[in-house]
Amino acid sequence: MRASKLCFLLLSVLAVAVLGAELVCEGDQCEPPPHVPATFTLNDGNTMPRVGYGTAGLGESVTMNVLTALKAGFRHIDSAQAYEWYNERGVGAALLKASEEGEVIFIRTPRKCIPRDSIFVTSKLHPRDFGARTRKQFHESLHDLQTDYVDLFLLHYAECWSGLHCPGEPGTWQEAWAALGALQAEGKIRSLGVSNFNPDDLRALIAAAQRGDAPMPAVVQNWFDPLHRDAEIRAICAAHNITYVSYSTLGTQHPGRGGNPVLTNPVIKAIAARQGTSPARVVLSWALQSGVGVLPRAGRAAHVEDNAQLLTGGGGDALAVFLSAADMAAIDALAT
Repeated sequence: MRASKLCFLLLSVLAVAVLGAELVCEGDQCEPPPHVPATFTLNDGNTMPRVGYGTAGLGESVTMNVLTALKAGFRHIDSAQAYEWYNERGVGAALLKASEEGEVIFIRTPRKCIPRDSIFVTSKLHPRDFGARTRKQFHESLHDLQTDYVDLFLLHYAECWSGLHCPGEPGTWQEAWAALGALQAEGKIRSLGVSNFNPDDLRALIAAAQRGDAPMPAVVQNWFDPLHRDAEIRAICAAHNITYVSYSTLGTQHPGRGGNPVLTNPVIKAIAARQGTSPARVVLSWALQSGVGVLPRAGRAAHVEDNAQLLTGGGGDALAVFLSAADMAAIDALAT
């Protein structure tokens, strides 16, 4: 055995001893598993779980789904005001049902109860309510969510468009952002962010924050999957210490393509088969190893529980399925 190869193997064994984890091996090449912290530290100092439970499209079943997610271990629940796809009242009913006197989340175990401040709640302002209606609609969210603050509140879009129901003449995202900044100063919002912003709008918001005219966004939540990398927005976020969170990570934003092109992709399916896991687990692990937060939605209890275990280990910082550098590169190449 060549000395260099022997040295590599000895270092690999040492890594196992130190990390207490299996190696990621491909052929005779082995790597220690990646360290993925269970939470992000946002640029405002707050922390946010990397893995959240998405609630879009769950309808009236959302209350039971959120209860199932909390019992499974999720500590980040993502919702929105857009009644076309979300149900804030259903989420709030789950939080109320799981509470004692509206103060303590009581997922009963032999060990403990879970306080409200252990649950990270995200919601979003619909652009039809930008401007004069922003404060009123935010307080409607608090009422529907059965809470007196939200951990993260986002502008859902930068503006109305033909696919959104926007009667009347809503204001601008700049007006809405100013109103949310005031609510943050009042302690009603812990962190602020945006969703579905294009590069020009995001740069304009960052420039205003750098001038001291607006709060800096802590989070951007955008569509991201192996075939849609959102590279320009992610680069802007990285340059300004803004945390990037993905939605539709499993390929649900590709209509009219004869099936889900992400979960049926031959490269992803081959990696999943080799790992003895599902294509969905592979894609979510790829996103987490790429430094991206995820919000997998699931209706079946088994899928909810499976997603809650994406990060395992005592500190929740080890991936249940981790990918080699070669596997990561193979998935990265799908968008090129």
